[in-house]
Amino acid sequence: MRISFLILLCCLISVGTTFAANTQKTPLRSRTHISSNTCGQVITNIEKTKDVKLLALVVGSFISGSNYAKNRNSKIPLRNMLILTERYCRKNPNKPLTAALINLDRIIDRQIKLSAVQ
Repeated sequence: MRISFLILLCCLISVGTTFAANTQKTPLRSRTHISSNTCGQVITNIEKTKDVKLLALVVGSFISGSNYAKNRNSKIPLRNMLILTERYCRKNPNKPLTAALINLDRIIDRQIKLSAVQ
């Protein structure tokens, strides 16, 4: 029973990996799976559409959830968070957008610690 389960699991992983490798890199179209996009795709989308609403939604939602989970009150304006996220993505186009969001979260943590010391 365990062996057949492991074989099935390996087959599913193999199929998933093959599917992921064959998908085309497309511009951002949906809010549903935006975190699976790379930073390069995000920057391309911003440059093509001149619109940052989708990125603002993702950044705001991620940081809002992080603030709630960490019970913190960050006073950093959304505009500044977007600038930091865009800067990270331009320097790291092959990284996932999630990495940029985690980086932003760490910056906010450091900023809060620095302001608490002063």
